[in-house]
Amino acid sequence: MDSDGVKSLKTFEIPYRPNIEKWAFVSWALCLAVMFFVVRKTDMPMVPFVVMASVCSLMTLWRGAQSLRQHSRLARLKKGVMEFLTWNKFLKKISLKEGTWMGSGFSWGQTEIERATELLKKDPQRVLGKRALKYGAQWIHGLGDEDKPLLFPLGLQNGHTLIAGTTGAGKTQLFGLAVTQAVMRNEPVIIFDPKGDHALREKARMACVQAGQPERFMVFHPAYPENSVRIDPLRNWNRPTEIASRLAALMSAESSNDPFVAFGWMAMNNIVNGLLAIDERPNLVKIRRYVEGEPGPLVVRALRSYFDKNVEDWSEKIQPYLNRFKGKGNEVDAYIQFYNNVIKPVLPSTEMDGLINAYTHNREHMQKMLASLIPILSMLTGGTLGDLLSPEPSADDDRIITDMSKIIHNNKVVYVGLDSLSDGTVGSAIGSILLADLTAVAGDIYNYGEGKISMVNIFVDEAAEIINKPTIQLLNKGRGAGFRLWVATQTLADFEVRTGSEAAARQALGNLNNLITLRVLDGETQKYIAENLPKTVVRSIEQQYRSGTTTNSPSDFSGMYGESLKEEEADLIPPALLGLLPNLHYFMKLSDGKIVKGKLPILQLEEEGQNKKRKGK
Repeated sequence: MDSDGVKSLKTFEIPYRPNIEKWAFVSWALCLAVMFFVVRKTDMPMVPFVVMASVCSLMTLWRGAQSLRQHSRLARLKKGVMEFLTWNKFLKKISLKEGTWMGSGFSWGQTEIERATELLKKDPQRVLGKRALKYGAQWIHGLGDEDKPLLFPLGLQNGHTLIAGTTGAGKTQLFGLAVTQAVMRNEPVIIFDPKGDHALREKARMACVQAGQPERFMVFHPAYPENSVRIDPLRNWNRPTEIASRLAALMSAESSNDPFVAFGWMAMNNIVNGLLAIDERPNLVKIRRYVEGEPGPLVVRALRSYFDKNVEDWSEKIQPYLNRFKGKGNEVDAYIQFYNNVIKPVLPSTEMDGLINAYTHNREHMQKMLASLIPILSMLTGGTLGDLLSPEPSADDDRIITDMSKIIHNNKVVYVGLDSLSDGTVGSAIGSILLADLTAVAGDIYNYGEGKISMVNIFVDEAAEIINKPTIQLLNKGRGAGFRLWVATQTLADFEVRTGSEAAARQALGNLNNLITLRVLDGETQKYIAENLPKTVVRSIEQQYRSGTTTNSPSDFSGMYGESLKEEEADLIPPALLGLLPNLHYFMKLSDGKIVKGKLPILQLEEEGQNKKRKGK
């Protein structure tokens, strides 16, 4: 064995063994006491006993230090209880200019995984006792030597972050901690919460209150329309085709070449061009009205507007056509014939041609081709959603009307509750189209600057329920626009179901450069996380025993005992360890390669603390 190997063998120590140094310390301390007793109570020569007392003192100090180190090592395994922070204590810990404070923890590497391996071999319950495992495997956080404040650098957050964790593992607390600090940095914050977590909403609201800016907070929630702001998801675009593409992304399709999606896109694009021709802003209600119903009135109004802008005295020239169809009740055909015969040869318009084709197309065939589009439009415009997602200014309605561009440029903090527990299909459609609008705003900022003044923080809980192609584009290109995405999920399978395949799911998740994993129980998700972490070499002591005899001399026994240092490749974080993490405990892999084990605190904002006190009374 080379010198490095000899050194490794000599320095390797089984960490979680009984504190045998304690008894050596006690023995040497007793010897020291005996030496003092002999010197003080007898007339024997002092010099030998003073020398022995000096030796005993040195050995007592040495063994005492070893015993204390082993005691501290075992004691750390029994710590890890939840930490509650008041607002004032929280302010002392954070460093807003440097990064997001993520609680306390330590770097995770070869030493820590070796300790975990040795402890699991011995069974944590046998080493620590049942009482120490009352709140789960808290011992994982005791594997490090010292807890230090953990900062998630702002520069690394631009690479987007994946948060994996099962129900109740601590995703809400993690989001609350990150949201609060983003609010205090005076940055725009948009939270998408499919299940409508009341605790997360309150944390965002209280962050604005504590920052002295309660007016920044806004709520969009279909279940509470009377208290909700109204958001127009079709407000922001550069080309009319973007609107059709945004809605087409909500349609299910086997591939990008699906004929139903292509037809739906064409139908919506024709309607959008018609609305723009009459100087009306497209919204979901208007698009549904003409896609689902008769587009004839829109054709007439669009052609009239086109004629006003491009044809002199058209009202006189069209009279023969109107007279020809007079009494037949079909004014639309008169305008179409006039356009085709008189105007189109001289001043053709692709927009008018498309709108006319939408009108003349066989209605029965069109309804069949739009079978997957019409239900989506119905979801997004039915009931109170019509006012929430297709807002029109009204003196009778004082609810705020906004859009993603205004939210970002005004540094607002918006909680978007999707009410997916009540209606998952509608909630998914709402989240998807709002994310698509956000992607359009990111495109504007990326291409034109659009007056961006700070980073934009996007938090998406249960992301698999609302992710779509525009969202993947946002993950791809959002960094250049100053967007930071925090995407949370429970399992990899959720993304596979949403995107249609494991390959597509991995493609989407591949854009997330940082990883925070809380407790994960799904085996495939554990495997995915372990695969995205580097490997390491784990050392362990292998013991060998052997004894035997021979048939010729049964009374002659032989025996052998040996130890060898064994090294083998292992996952830096074993999948099984992810399933043992207690609530609020996490592993974090940053895009710069650093891996840490951390523990989140529970932030108690003032109103929350007062409410708990009232309940206690």
